[in-house]
Amino acid sequence: MLPFNRFDERAQDVIARSQEILMRFRHNQMDTEHVFLALLEQPDGPAVQIFERFLGVNTDRLALQLYKFLLANNRSLIVPGRPIGGHQIYVTRRIQRLGQVALAEAQTLSDGYISSEHILLAISSEDSGHSVGLLSEAGVHTKDLRLAIAALRAGKHITEVRGS
Repeated sequence: MLPFNRFDERAQDVIARSQEILMRFRHNQMDTEHVFLALLEQPDGPAVQIFERFLGVNTDRLALQLYKFLLANNRSLIVPGRPIGGHQIYVTRRIQRLGQVALAEAQTLSDGYISSEHILLAISSEDSGHSVGLLSEAGVHTKDLRLAIAALRAGKHITEVRGS
């Protein structure tokens, strides 16, 4: 289960956006790609700043690749004829792991709450999957993200819900 009570406001927004993306694609199984796209669709969020300002990665291109992947990969168990708004959302094992790794990243960085940055680090640490493949193709690895996050934060820590 995702530790929502440990998420800061931006991380909570990422999860809410992930659910909106799920609805947009008529999926009912939340996976890492939904969360990654939500990070990239957060216009003033740290992920966009990290990629564009510090790593020179085009976030529009990444978002387009994720969009195409989600469009082509139907993750839906929705019964035809049932309204989309009333269906159950399931989380994959990858999402459960994402929450655990994000929490561990927050602890490693001495942060009191899970932020978007921790979620991004968790995505980059996956063993396989489309999201980590896109990061690899863009030449972005976990160590690069750690350095960019440190530069973005300039020594600050997430100590309250309004953190990142």
